[in-house]
Amino acid sequence: MPFGNDLLIVGLTARRPALFWYYALMATAGSLIGVTLTDYVSRKLSEEGIERMVNPKRLETLRRRLKKHTWWALGLAALLPPPFPFTAFVIAAAAIQIARWRILTAIAAGRAVRFLALSLLAAKYGRQVLRIADRPEVEYFVLGLAAVSVIGSVLSAMKWVRSARRAHAAA
Repeated sequence: MPFGNDLLIVGLTARRPALFWYYALMATAGSLIGVTLTDYVSRKLSEEGIERMVNPKRLETLRRRLKKHTWWALGLAALLPPPFPFTAFVIAAAAIQIARWRILTAIAAGRAVRFLALSLLAAKYGRQVLRIADRPEVEYFVLGLAAVSVIGSVLSAMKWVRSARRAHAAA
């Protein structure tokens, strides 16, 4: 869920500010576990699989840029919050077989900076954020976002299944 780690860090740090570093570290570790799983699946997909989903010219441009600027591209992508398409960068980097250690170190650096900055802000301003979050309007807004996320996920999954069936039927 978008902002899941962010909300969790803010909530936990606001309640126990002295552990800000621990929450940032755990969020970074959790993110790396997710990236490792995405990397594994994407490597199985390989370049041939990704070529079916991405225009070959765009893929070549992406391949050149990622190989030349792996650390910066993935590190900055990991630093940016949702809705930035971070997972697309991980999938592309793994599918074109960039070394796993390069992917993980770049993402670890970006996520650590992001989550540490967020936890420091939450340690300082978290109590005020929690007071605002307790308002009913915020609860309805979050429920609305969750509903939109679920609906969007279902529609995306349906589209993906349909396109996979068409590709399978054409092959």
